[in-house]
Amino acid sequence: MDVPAPYRPIRAGATCTLPTEANLQGTEHVRLLARHALWNKTQLMQLETTKQFIVGRQKTLPPLSAYGNNFYDRESMGWWDAYRRITMLEPLAADVLFPPAVPGDFLEAGVFRGGVSLYLATLLRVFGALGSAEDARHMWMVDAFGNGMPNNDYSTRLAERVHIRITSIETQNKNWTNQFAGDALSRNAVSARVASGLGLEYRSRSPIVTLGTAGIYSIPGYFNDSLSKRKGHPIDRRRIAILRIDVDEFAATLEVFERLYPRLSIGGYVVLDDWKVWQAQQAALYYRRKYNITSSMFASKRQWALPLQSIDCMVFWKKTEEVTED
Repeated sequence: MDVPAPYRPIRAGATCTLPTEANLQGTEHVRLLARHALWNKTQLMQLETTKQFIVGRQKTLPPLSAYGNNFYDRESMGWWDAYRRITMLEPLAADVLFPPAVPGDFLEAGVFRGGVSLYLATLLRVFGALGSAEDARHMWMVDAFGNGMPNNDYSTRLAERVHIRITSIETQNKNWTNQFAGDALSRNAVSARVASGLGLEYRSRSPIVTLGTAGIYSIPGYFNDSLSKRKGHPIDRRRIAILRIDVDEFAATLEVFERLYPRLSIGGYVVLDDWKVWQAQQAALYYRRKYNITSSMFASKRQWALPLQSIDCMVFWKKTEEVTED
């Protein structure tokens, strides 16, 4: 079986193409702006403080015509177009937090240096919902944490498991093997940054415990192992309200959908950072086709204004129907 072909921009440098009519996108844009207006001035000021912490010394936004990682503070948590990428989460968070609320935690798969995870946690905290109690909302960080991405055999084995033709996955000449490796992306390093951004005491020997007290948890490892059902970790008892996926390649993206999309509450959002990476997009389209997911897809785009503006399209949809796990 072939995976679906990706939706490419109409021309080089153009905004992303979605399988959603333009008038529907405009209507949803207006609705989300109304939901974003529910954040009060004090809350927005608190969020702005965290945004400035995440982008560090980068005080100007990359121009909308920019391409590539040329506009960021290399010491910061948030690289590239981080300010816009995290700002577009505000209306989605408002939509699930303010009444009528959607139950569930926030989760990011693929956390890099931890900037987006910190911001998702901050959204929960500013709203007054973040905590370690059973009835509080948690923040989850799922990543290999500096161990690097797996080799190509990882994708080959997944393709064999789900019976798809590996050559139908468009690689864009990318080889992800061992990408995102290093101590700066380790579990401890990411946890230390997140703790610092939240103003929490950081204990170098036990940063995970410190974050756990605040309601922030991490799941380390490659997803075929760390998200395996045999692990029996606490996420199995939780619902998710926002599921953000930023793992680039096909196999890892599909594994996140397989394992975590069924945990997403009706009315919750999946946010795909990697629509411009064809194989990640193909994984989302494959999963939607397999389970007949018909929820309309939307995106933050260059032509919108903040809060729904970003250089790269951040594609999202609201879950409208349950998906039964295999």
